[in-house]
Formats: sequence, C-alpha cells, structure tokens
Amino acid sequence: LPNLYKIAGQFLPNVIHVATRSLATHSLSVFGDHSDIMAVRQSGYALLGSSNAQEAYDNALISQIATLKTRIPFIHFFDGFRTSHELNVVDTISESVIRKLLPEELIYSNFQKRLTPHNPSIRGTAQGPNTFFEAAERTNEIYDMAPGVIADIMLQFQKLTGRSYKPFEYVGPSNPKNIIIAMGSSCDTIEYTLKHDTSSEDTGLIKVRLYRPFSAEHLISEIPESCRTITVLDRTKENGVNGEPLYLDVLQAVKNSYLNNKINVYRGRYGLSSKEFNPQMVMSIIGNARSISPKEVFTVGINDDLTKLSLHYTNVQKIKGDGALEIIIQDVDKSLTAGIQNILVKSKKSNYIQSYTTCSYKKNKVLNETHIRFSESPIRAPFLVSQPDILILDSMSHLQFHSIIKSLKRDSILLIISKELREIKLDPKSLKHLTENNIGVFFVSSHGNLDDILQELLVEVQINKLAINKYLNENYERISFSANRLAEQEFNYDLGTNEFKVSDSTLGGIFSTTQERKLTAKTGAFIPQWNNSACVECGL
Repeated sequence: LPNLYKIAGQFLPNVIHVATRSLATHSLSVFGDHSDIMAVRQSGYALLGSSNAQEAYDNALISQIATLKTRIPFIHFFDGFRTSHELNVVDTISESVIRKLLPEELIYSNFQKRLTPHNPSIRGTAQGPNTFFEAAERTNEIYDMAPGVIADIMLQFQKLTGRSYKPFEYVGPSNPKNIIIAMGSSCDTIEYTLKHDTSSEDTGLIKVRLYRPFSAEHLISEIPESCRTITVLDRTKENGVNGEPLYLDVLQAVKNSYLNNKINVYRGRYGLSSKEFNPQMVMSIIGNARSISPKEVFTVGINDDLTKLSLHYTNVQKIKGDGALEIIIQDVDKSLTAGIQNILVKSKKSNYIQSYTTCSYKKNKVLNETHIRFSESPIRAPFLVSQPDILILDSMSHLQFHSIIKSLKRDSILLIISKELREIKLDPKSLKHLTENNIGVFFVSSHGNLDDILQELLVEVQINKLAINKYLNENYERISFSANRLAEQEFNYDLGTNEFKVSDSTLGGIFSTTQERKLTAKTGAFIPQWNNSACVECGL
C-alpha cells in the first residue's frame, strides 16, 4: 500500500488488474468482495470497475489508454471468483483498432521518463512544511479533469467497437421512482432482474464504473428527475462508520446537488466473501424501496437474527429468464468436471456459453457445483442456476438429499454418471417430486472416458435441445417410477435385485444396472481439438 501512494504521488502511468478479494478480519477468507479495493481508495490510484468478462476485456484497454493520457495510475478491478473464474464468450478487439486507440506518442514519452544514467533525474525527494502542502494541492486539477478524459476515451471506444460505456451509466425506464446504485457483477444481476421482472417498471439502475476519481457531476447527470429513492449497495463492511464508502460518496453528491431534499438515500450490504446475490434478493431490495416504512440500513442474502437488519427474500424463482439452457453438474472433488472448461470449449455449438464452478476452502471430499448456461444471445447472469433443465450427479448417494431433487423443475432431466450402483434410501417427497413433475431419470456407467461422455452429451443438448429425451432414451438406461404406488414411507433401492421397493413390493418399473456403453456420436470430426503447442501455459 505505501508503494501505491508513492507511485500515484509521482504520477507514474501503470495499470494493475485486480480480481477483488475479501480482507482477513475476524477470519481468513479467500473469496471475493470489494473490501480490498476500498482499502486502497485513498492511495491516489484511479479505480475502474467491470461487471462481467466482456467489460473486463474492454476496460483493460480503456484503463491503459486512460493512464497514459491522464498520468494517473489505474487499478482495473472485477469481482474475484464471480467474474475472474467464469468462462464466458467475449467479442475481441482487432489489433488495428487497438493501434488507433492507443496513443503511441504517449507510450514513447512515458518510456523516455524512465530512470537511466544517460538522462539523470531525481525522484522521491523529502519535503517540509514550506512546500509539501502546496505540492499536494497542485494535483487537484489533474484529478478534476480525469473523469472527462475517461468519458471521452469511452466515447471513442464506442465509435470503433460499438460497445458503449460511461463512468456512470443509467439503465431502466425513463421516469423511475426508485434507483439502485451498485458496481461490479451485481450490476448484471440487477439489470437481469429489471429486464425480466414485469413488476419492477418503476425501478432503474446506475452502474458505477469509474469509482475514483469520483465525479459527482457525472453521477447526478445520470439520475432522472422523477427519482424519489436511491438504494446504494456496498459489497464491503466498515465498522464504526456512518456508512460504507460508495454510499457516503453518493450521499454527498446528492446532498450537494439540486436533488437535495427530493431523494431519500438508503444503503445496504450484500455479497461479502462471494455470498450469493440473485434476482430474488434484488426484488426484496426493490420492495424495501417501495415500502411505507423502509429499512434505511439493511443487509441482504443472510438471516440477521441479532441486529435485525436483513431483508427477507424467497428462494423460489419467480422470474422467467431469457430461454437459456441451464445445467448443474454436482460431483465430489471434481470427479466429473476436472477438465470442464476444455470440454465446454470443444463442445461449443451455441453462440454463447457461461460456466462457473463454486469453490470451497476445504481440501478434499468437497461437493463441487458447476453451473452452465447455453444461449444464442450474450449471457449476463452472474448468479447460480437455481432450477436447472439438466442436473448431473456423480453418485446415486446424492439422491438422498431432497434439496437436490427439489431444485428440478417440470420436464427436466436428472442424469447419474457413476462407476457403480449402491444401496440408497430415498425420501418419499423426492420420489413424489420426480413423478409429479415428469422428471426423466437416467444412468450411465462412468467406467468409460468421462470427458467423452460429457462432451457428447453437451453437444447433443445444444443441437437437439427439444429432443434430448429421445437421445437419452436411446443411449442411457432410464429409471421409471409409477406415481400411483407412491406412499408416505421410505423407498429403498435393492442392490441385489436392482429394483426400487416399498414394503417389499416393487415400485412401478424395474431399473437394471447398465453395462459400459460405446459412444455413438463421432465428436472428433467436427469439434476443434486443443493444440498444446499453441498455448503458452500448456506448451511449457
């Protein structure tokens, strides 16, 4: 941190790209929030934030141009894990466009300022009371002009690439009553909710990209005059203060503007240490802003039974998405998904793919969840899949947990890829859910090549999304149940007879153990193969 102060104080252009992480306080946590970024906000570095993989790709270039033009060093940040560990598709920038945007003369000028014995210069001097204050105030005009310079760079970037960015960007209806202000991946979650929830027509969103230098002028210009409440979301917690950093910046900007006394400003905390933030939580925030007696300070995503600050939200998905095919793979110690990213790249048939694997601080015997979406349009959904179209398990033992079965929606598919069958006890509620919702349950042996099995399946679900049941029936063993035989008692799978039984009578249909099958799809003919020699890491 002291080095950041020195680098910024001497106006040495550079960019540090940061996947944000939690700071160790009451305990260590390797997961993501904005506490590390907030800890350096006073260093003099400019802070430019990205909401998703595409923005991170674009802002990497924008921040490089900005540091050369303003001479202010930049920290370009994006959410640790949620953005940094997500597989997604981005539109790239051609080298010719990059050359048009990068000021080569400033690159050469900055190079000339290097320390060299051929051009001696003095750096890092000591100053006393007679000059230090004056020199510190001399930096004001540089930071004051920076937001305007960055806005111009973003405008030029839009003209050459077609992708629009602003230091602060409003999204939503033209005359909202309520506005949510946030930064990072939560912006995409909020925008997703506003887009698909028909009841949120009175709410808009302001995305914060340029957090430092903070431009109150650019922020106020994005707030519609119809706005009556602003809810500021901070992904950090500071003890013993009147509010978290983003809230205090927004509050001061509003109070010093013509909007003073017209708008109530609320504040909330969310997502500490990669805590899930989903559309259901956004809906509870919108409901709080509409309330006659809203909580002016709140948390969301937890159940705070001590200080009673938390907002209530439902876990039931009430928002209909944009038609993306959603898959969850649950396995222990990545028994199925060790090479999932390469598998997804090789099996790509849809225009866009999103994949995110939940991580754990534990070292072994960890249940991992890989959340996959396929779509023909860009996927901006930085939250976990809650009701998958296909759920893939690496063991029949997972079926003992009703919460796993309950997540399956109507006409979805449950696929078990396991080495062996084992005796299990099934919750009658789970079996009832499977039968009443017409959920297809299939099994395939994992004694073959797991990567090939997953790759073939992922190709098929993209090509034949509507006819995937036909493919599974032809290639996998199906477990069938009879709804009229369900009763409120335990169901057992008998390993000896390969049948589900209740009270010693067979439960509608017999499931026989499957033999190792041969792959029918010849995937190698049309799927590009990874070339190790072309990869810097793999080719080492």
